Amino acid sequence: MANFEGAKNFAGAVAALAVPIVVVVVGSYYTKATKEREVSGKFVELAVQILSKEPTKTDADARIRTWATTILDQYSGIQFDTKTRDDIVNHSTLPRVIDTPIDWGSRQPSGTRRINRIVVRDTQEDDLQKELEGLKLGQVAYHYLILKDGEVRKLKDENDIAFHTARYNEDSIGIGLLHVSGQDYTPTQIESLIGLIGSIAKRRSIPKSNIVGPSDLEPGKKGDFTAIKERVLTRVFAEH
Repeated sequence: MANFEGAKNFAGAVAALAVPIVVVVVGSYYTKATKEREVSGKFVELAVQILSKEPTKTDADARIRTWATTILDQYSGIQFDTKTRDDIVNHSTLPRVIDTPIDWGSRQPSGTRRINRIVVRDTQEDDLQKELEGLKLGQVAYHYLILKDGEVRKLKDENDIAFHTARYNEDSIGIGLLHVSGQDYTPTQIESLIGLIGSIAKRRSIPKSNIVGPSDLEPGKKGDFTAIKERVLTRVFAEH
């Protein structure tokens, strides 16, 4: 009995020492992971800014664009194929994406997320601040929000499960268009949408048939994307 009590006390002492050590190690790991994610985010932002400008056809510009494409390869987790890489370096531009993270409306996946769909939705609001307030109130989020002037706001990391379309969040990326049904999309908004869909579809190998609006998933749902969908996707898959 004495031996048992001694062993029990020893185990308790070891546990008392081990818990703080584990906390320190785990805390250090998450701090490092957070810092690495912040740094990678800055590199991606810089790369997108570079690639959002028209290629100048100079050797220096080609080297810089090659570096930026390599950064996107490294941090997106999915590499561009040879043709896409050549198009981005020498011919195409990416839409300028501004990282504007929001802290609601999503959750982390339990494992690797398989993305095979893009859902494009009208916000039914044409004021950015009011839209963000409404999203927060409803705990809803898009991965990207395209403003009327064509500016693209990145609200969520693509690997986060954002709550934008019930029953389809797990395997999709949500794009919101700052737009009220019945109005016209602006030309710059459409151009940014074409560029953004093209970039995502290439990186994620998403087929044309899996780029949809709410009414494609649930007949009767409101949204004007279906009116421009064929025109947008024809451009996307011709240019990308």
